[in-house]
Formats: sequence, structure tokens, C-alpha cells
Amino acid sequence: VVEETRDLKPREVSLLTPKRLELLYSLVSLRPESINDLAHKTRRDVKNVYEDLKTLRALGFVSFKKRGERNIVPETLVEEITLLIR
Repeated sequence: VVEETRDLKPREVSLLTPKRLELLYSLVSLRPESINDLAHKTRRDVKNVYEDLKTLRALGFVSFKKRGERNIVPETLVEEITLLIR
């Protein structure tokens, strides 16, 4: 287990919308086999799920693993997020 502290800028914190945090939780609990599978399991549009995952990847919370020729599997890089507001 590695603990990491990051100072997020207000703009970055604003990107952590309830839908994106819910998607992050879903990655752990649903263990999707692809982005399409995650969209199906969360009953959301594939394009919206993909855009949210790209944002979470840019923030360092998600990675993409390629499986096969076309299958991209999203994986969470975090187990816990604690926000400290100062």
C-alpha cells in the first residue's frame, strides 16, 4: 500500500463530480471487462462513461489496460480518496 498526498487545484477538484466519483466506485465493485461493460452495468451512455474515465485518468485515479485488439479495460489506481479542505 502506498499513500500519496496530492494538492489538487480548485479546477481539478471541480472535475470530481458525483457521477465521476460514482463511476470510480463502480470500477471497484462491478469489475467491468471493458468500457462498454461498465456503461452497461451502470446504465449510462458509453460515450459519457468514456469521457468521465478520461477525466479520471487525467487526474491519476484510473488507468486503461488494453486486452485483445479492441478491448480497453478501465482500472482504478486508488483504494481510498480523502479530501482535506483548508
